[in-house]
Amino acid sequence: MRRPVLAAALAALVTLAAGCTTGAEDTAPFEGLWESEGYGLYLEIGGAIDVYEHTSVSCGLVAAGSSRDSGEILGMEGDRLVLIEADRVVRFDRIDALPERCREPYRDDDPAASLAVLVASMEEHYAFFDLRGEGWEERVAAATAAAGGADDAGLLAAFQALLGPLGDAQVRIAGPDRGLLPEGAWSAAAPGPGLEALAQQIRSGAVPGLGEVEVTADRAVVSGVLEGGAGYLAINRLAGFDADPGLEERALADALFEQLSRFADAPALVIDLRVNRGGRESLAMLVASRFVAEDTPVATRTVRVGGTDRYVANGDVVVRPLPTGPYPARLVVLTGPGTAGAGELLALALREVPGTALVGAPTAGSLSPMLIRELPNGWTVGLSHQRVLDADGVLWEAGGVPVDVEVAEPATARRDPVIEAALALLAP
Repeated sequence: MRRPVLAAALAALVTLAAGCTTGAEDTAPFEGLWESEGYGLYLEIGGAIDVYEHTSVSCGLVAAGSSRDSGEILGMEGDRLVLIEADRVVRFDRIDALPERCREPYRDDDPAASLAVLVASMEEHYAFFDLRGEGWEERVAAATAAAGGADDAGLLAAFQALLGPLGDAQVRIAGPDRGLLPEGAWSAAAPGPGLEALAQQIRSGAVPGLGEVEVTADRAVVSGVLEGGAGYLAINRLAGFDADPGLEERALADALFEQLSRFADAPALVIDLRVNRGGRESLAMLVASRFVAEDTPVATRTVRVGGTDRYVANGDVVVRPLPTGPYPARLVVLTGPGTAGAGELLALALREVPGTALVGAPTAGSLSPMLIRELPNGWTVGLSHQRVLDADGVLWEAGGVPVDVEVAEPATARRDPVIEAALALLAP
């Protein structure tokens, strides 16, 4: 099954209503053909909604389904169609016809076809060639030569040689069989052995100085009490908290409530994001909502308009407080090069909490959400297509979000200098 962009909104668009007929009032204002501003999408709306992903060399049907109740997420802004997902808005302009390539079969096992779509997707939607793209044209030429007649292993190697120098944790390839990618996906900023060892240590609860450990069944959250009584909460990812995506926020909220209840009387809380490689923005803001006292601006998004150097506003990231009020203890947040994507947004949100300090090393510098496209051979590529600026208008892409206290010494099985620095900061 192909994976859509803006998953929640597009899933709602194409939900099939078995046994139901579509009311004309649902689709009348929206009927026709539409092209998105950014995102590389076409919508064909009538009694049904067909969603296409496209580049200058490709066009493939993502999904098709009933347009019933489409008015819940679609609207009109003058003569433009708007699709609203949470606080993200995608605007569409009316077009007269779809390109002929949209009516042609998309699937193609020729490695050259998948490479062509990968290159076009990057060149038309990747947001950071000016920061990360040195040597791109030479690598495209080398990858094109290598992909000709390549098997899956050879094609994957060509993709990795093309994308790896970007050093972007949000640029990923997924889909080859598990023999090629044991972890299911490959990142252009793959963690080194030191980070992998730290991740294993944190997820097992074997953090030096940590007692009374609790580890969730899927190792997504680890908690305990540090020397001196400070609470410790490692949030290792921001996705996969429930098999049903619709229940993820409830599952994470319950886990946070349970863990933070342990630290109700703790003098401080250390939140460890050093191995948080990202996930869903909404889950990052849900975590942050436990700590803010008022609506707190975190970032502003702009999305690249395909094939141009133009960016358009795509919504703001804001944390809303809980009615119960914020967690009262002082916060220290641990970050490092393994903090990426939504993990970086969470770090940005938590640093807005008064008195909070970031300790460790700068983050990965890959804050953009992923735009996910399927290639003709069925593999998928994730790429950064948005520029995310913090509340002061600063772009931290490539360099990463800086820390207040930098610690260069790596952790070992016996010592964790980052946690030691956090405790020293908290000492009376």
